[in-house]
Amino acid sequence: MHRGNTQQLFWVVLITVIAVAFFTFVYWTLRPYFAGPTILITSPANYAAFSTSTITITGIAERAQIITLDGRPITLDSKGNFSETILLLPGYNIETIAATDRFGHYTAQKLELVLLSPT
Repeated sequence: MHRGNTQQLFWVVLITVIAVAFFTFVYWTLRPYFAGPTILITSPANYAAFSTSTITITGIAERAQIITLDGRPITLDSKGNFSETILLLPGYNIETIAATDRFGHYTAQKLELVLLSPT
């Protein structure tokens, strides 16, 4: 190979490696934003049973602009934490926590809870 061809090959390989690294970085940086919001319910556990009708639902929402509990808006702190106290009806209850991000991506989590009857 001639020296000129070797230098040209070196620059092509270098530019290709830099371009791949750049696009990989951009993809991994922006991927969570295009994926939409996430909801993690930390308490109570799904299918939990309670003997008292008042409970507090806590969790974390990431990348959420609007979050609701059964269609009612709830607030997030600066870290995405939420805490909402609700009243359970006797028997089986389904609570739905939904989040929407600024791009319109939507996700929801259902929490199934049971209020035990007093014996």
